[in-house]
Amino acid sequence: MSAIPKISSMLNMGKENLEKESLKTYLHVKLRRCESEIFNIAKKNR
Repeated sequence: MSAIPKISSMLNMGKENLEKESLKTYLHVKLRRCESEIFNIAKKNR
């Protein structure tokens, strides 16, 4: 059995909703890292 159906049943959410929320969370984390890197680069170049 795949991990997604197991986790979605534990969280009482649909498979598609779990996938959508997981992707959204992953992309938000990546965006924060990119923003942090941009901030650090800008800070060095002052």
